[in-house]
Amino acid sequence: MGCPLERGNMNPLDPDRINNRRRDHGNRGMNPRLAAKGTALAMCTALAMLGATWSMADTYSVTGDVNDALVNHQDPEDGGGFYVGDGTQPTLVAGRFQDIMDRTPVFPFDLPALRGGTITSATLTLVLRHYLAATHNGDLYGLTRTNSSSAVLTNDFFEGALDGANTRLADNFVTPSGTVYWVEEPHSNSGPGLINWLNAQYAAFGGGHDFNDNDDFIFFRVSPDTTAMPDSVAYDFEAADTGTAAYRPLLTLDVKRAIGTIIVIR
Repeated sequence: MGCPLERGNMNPLDPDRINNRRRDHGNRGMNPRLAAKGTALAMCTALAMLGATWSMADTYSVTGDVNDALVNHQDPEDGGGFYVGDGTQPTLVAGRFQDIMDRTPVFPFDLPALRGGTITSATLTLVLRHYLAATHNGDLYGLTRTNSSSAVLTNDFFEGALDGANTRLADNFVTPSGTVYWVEEPHSNSGPGLINWLNAQYAAFGGGHDFNDNDDFIFFRVSPDTTAMPDSVAYDFEAADTGTAAYRPLLTLDVKRAIGTIIVIR
């Protein structure tokens, strides 16, 4: 029959009208017809309110995994080859160590289950402890690979202008600032590029991860943007094993999740 107000009727719940009805009928109570109209209006109002999609938002704060590590590329005259360093170091450098090797740090994170939600914002924060006379820039990458293990691999290494096999999330994520120690300076990356890359990583795990807290790891890397660096120049980042929790690598996700939709029936 439609809602009373949609047919242009006077509001049956208007206080003056109700009071008049009560006076007219004395102890007999509200007019049954008026009560029925009020009930119909309340039902229509409730249906109109429930016609929208209801949602909720969650924020996930994920600390970097303790298996973050350096991938080292040793100079040929010093033996050559690649190897992964000790994963228990409190800091990780992106640059050149003395005159024997170049290094890139890799930071694993265990993705949370979205449970049907959509990422609305994301921020990665790495804290820089020292500028070690760096003369190069450091670029932030999201690695294409995903894994059920947080282990860093030798082929995660890269230095140079652009790594086409992985996603550069920030060109010049860090830039030179002279010889500066103990800055404890946060560097963050956020925005559509990071969200798109994260969505691709979730897709790589398949739908099962959406509702299961499996060990599903993604990997970030800071790479020197050149292969030619002087000796002993680097950016020194806090690692997950650092003693101060506030300095550890952190990935923050805001997730919106629909919890139900009710269709209006009139």
